[in-house]
Amino acid sequence: MPEESSAESPLPPGWLSAFIARADLAASYQGLEGSTHFYAETLRGRIRALQLRLEEAARHFERAEELFHEAPRTTPNLLRRFLLSIYEFDCILLSGPLDPALASLETLIPEVPRRVQEEHPEVAFVLEFRRSVEGLFRLHVGDAARAKEIYEGLLRDDLGDQEQLAHYHVGLAAAQHNLGHPSACLESLECAGLCLQAGTKLLPQAQVAGTLRGAYKFLEHNEEALSWELFLGGLPCPQATRDAVLRRGELSISRSVSVSRLVFF
Repeated sequence: MPEESSAESPLPPGWLSAFIARADLAASYQGLEGSTHFYAETLRGRIRALQLRLEEAARHFERAEELFHEAPRTTPNLLRRFLLSIYEFDCILLSGPLDPALASLETLIPEVPRRVQEEHPEVAFVLEFRRSVEGLFRLHVGDAARAKEIYEGLLRDDLGDQEQLAHYHVGLAAAQHNLGHPSACLESLECAGLCLQAGTKLLPQAQVAGTLRGAYKFLEHNEEALSWELFLGGLPCPQATRDAVLRRGELSISRSVSVSRLVFF
């Protein structure tokens, strides 16, 4: 999630940096009280999805869609609309398995308009974000070969922070496992852990730690799973946040079992 300057942001001053640095989901939700912009409504939905309160999240996203249609068509708002699509996609994944015969990436996550790309080269982060979401989409529809290509490309480009690189390594690990390369999978998970331990952003650290714990548990590497549970327990975030990311990890395990391949959220 990109930072926004206070002059441009429709969010309360300092809200976004506090959301990432403190990982307090309840306080962050309360901190948006009184904010009426569609991006604030988007982030209310994002928080509820992180808490796995999916029906509430969906209602916030629906309201954000309505408010977007009333908002000026500025470049920042188009980028915020893209983030709304990303968070809606996350909510869809959490709600149930994707049907490979029906799922369409272009329908779920629209392309960033070419005009925006040409006029605002600083939106490169959005294009990278979309690639990472495509990797996740490919994992969930069973296209492990394409997912592997995407995550390998993202890691070659090395554009993200440590927590994002950890996320890419987990995605690569899942693709490798699903292609029948268990040793490569474990190497990628180890790389993910090294990146995560070098990170500094509390909320994504907690999220990836929960994901790693779930992946190792699915693979029946229980000692490693426990080590990431302990790592998560040592992070200075509220217990409710820890509980939420652990539940998400457990959901990843149950989904992986149901589709007979390693996936995550």
